[in-house]
Amino acid sequence: MRRFLCLLLLSLPLTTAALAQSQRVRATRPDGSAVWLNPDGTWTNVTEEKPGTKAALGQRTRPASATEQVALLKNVTLSIDPAKWRRSEASKPGRLQFTHVNGDGYALVIAERIQMNLDSLVVMAVSNAQEFAPDAHLVSDERRVVNGTEVRCLQIAFTTQGIAFRYFGYYYAGAAGTVQAITYTSEGLLPEFLPDFEAFLDGLEIAR
Repeated sequence: MRRFLCLLLLSLPLTTAALAQSQRVRATRPDGSAVWLNPDGTWTNVTEEKPGTKAALGQRTRPASATEQVALLKNVTLSIDPAKWRRSEASKPGRLQFTHVNGDGYALVIAERIQMNLDSLVVMAVSNAQEFAPDAHLVSDERRVVNGTEVRCLQIAFTTQGIAFRYFGYYYAGAAGTVQAITYTSEGLLPEFLPDFEAFLDGLEIAR
């Protein structure tokens, strides 16, 4: 089961074909305006909503308990709490996998030097999940500022072998490359693991 879940996130499709298979996704343009990215790649303005500002997103910082630092890219690190997480063997280079000490909670980090638009990364992340789990869908899409860098916080729900699962992750795309830091567990266990999942993700730092 755990191996199957990891396989859902092991490849990042970097073709425009991925956009055509995706559902409509909320996105933010460089000027801060809210839009919908349609499956055909076109944009639709979200006129009924006012764009937010970076200051209004809420500042999140690395927890004091996150004392073990892992280098992801040249200017990207992840600090974790060694009392809560154990690093496990990754099935592919460039992927880091972690297991919660209580079991049943997992994390996968994919960091690549490829530079792309953050909105496109979000669309591709959902499309990638749908390739393996056709019912995968975006539950929430939120902007957060983590250690001074804006990221997208996504929740993606899907089922496999009759069990409902949930991905909860941070997505970054910019000059430092692309990072997908994703935690996951079953739908029913998410409330139990969510505080530790957020603390894990808040350890992501991108140097300027």
